[in-house]
Amino acid sequence: MKQYFSTVLILSAAAAVLPAIPVYFSGKADIPSEAEERAVTEAAEEAPDEPEETAGTVTDEPYKVLDMASGEVIEVPVREYVIGAVCAEMPASFSEEALKAQAVAAHTYAERQRMRGKASPTSELKGADFSNDTSKYQGYFTEEQAKQFFGDNFEPNYKKISDAADEVLDYIIMYNDEPIISAFHSMSSGKTESVENAWGASVDYLVPVDSSY
Repeated sequence: MKQYFSTVLILSAAAAVLPAIPVYFSGKADIPSEAEERAVTEAAEEAPDEPEETAGTVTDEPYKVLDMASGEVIEVPVREYVIGAVCAEMPASFSEEALKAQAVAAHTYAERQRMRGKASPTSELKGADFSNDTSKYQGYFTEEQAKQFFGDNFEPNYKKISDAADEVLDYIIMYNDEPIISAFHSMSSGKTESVENAWGASVDYLVPVDSSY
């Protein structure tokens, strides 16, 4: 049984970060529909002031990833995917706690995308949960791609990221019994932006907060 957080994850990293998830702002994958926006509003009105931990139905079922190069749908174990996503999205030089937070965000993103895919399949994905097209979905490196990326530093960097991911692999972030939209950014000018200014619809947990560090 997975464990869940009902709290909000905010990642503030340095400008050197690899490109962060564009999916939340691309208008192509995870931007809430009008129906979802209404559902969020209704849920917010009914939600308690202090969210509580909730149980969910997340499994260890491998993710189905559409490889854009071959056009094939490949199955990737959850652990392997989370590690590969962190490799692609955050420098290994970052602190262990930052890598853990990124791993939880990546895992939460994948679970939400899988849930949405099952509810509303996208023909272009050919039955996959998402693809490795970073213009639409979260970044992900296979182990071979990570070897090429890290070069001579592969072993210590991959181990550092793997160890961080293993520490939090049993966690994703939930709100109202669903994985959150785990949007994140590579840097901050001191305060996060309200999602309402980006998408035109409010989301309870994507609000301005101090990010001065």
